[in-house]
Amino acid sequence: ESLDIFSVGDSSAALLSRNEHGGLIGRRLTVDHKPEDPKERARIEAAGGSVRFDGYCHRVVKRFRDEPGLNMSRSIGDKVAHKVCGVSAKPDCHCVQLKSEDVALLICSDGIWEVLSEQEAADIIAAYSYKGPQMAAMALADEAQLRWEVGTRGTTIDDITVLLVALGPSDSASTELKSDASTATTTFSIDFDTSPDPSWSECSSD
Repeated sequence: ESLDIFSVGDSSAALLSRNEHGGLIGRRLTVDHKPEDPKERARIEAAGGSVRFDGYCHRVVKRFRDEPGLNMSRSIGDKVAHKVCGVSAKPDCHCVQLKSEDVALLICSDGIWEVLSEQEAADIIAAYSYKGPQMAAMALADEAQLRWEVGTRGTTIDDITVLLVALGPSDSASTELKSDASTATTTFSIDFDTSPDPSWSECSSD
């Protein structure tokens, strides 16, 4: 079996596979579309847009303006950014051949990946999978929330979305991850008076 991957923006997917010790290995399947990437930047500037570093991250803006301020180079929506700034909706596409040890697909917003690596995410899913995929997904979201709160001293939390999907027939997936799909979604919006420490994390998208 195979998995066709189409990705746009900075929500990313990881493949979770069983290792020889029964744990999970996390492997990133997608690459974030960021405006500081040389190829992405060249397309943006050729279309009349500009890439500006605001002290925390690179953002796509109109030339000599401050908006729209998107900190990804590809997206679905964002009409102004597409029309005058060179932001694209064209996805990266590739195919992944699945093996018997591949048990789950993990798709998360950047609020997860800015504070957790794919292996850390895999370890959390493995630790809570005995409670079922819904609880495992929620545990991952909770850990990301905690890291945002600690890392920014409670000043901000990026959007946090987790989609955990079991792969393959029931005899190839772990007993705990047999359900077709499980999601845990949490969105945070916290006002803050001081900017988060730029050395702690990449800038989050709005």
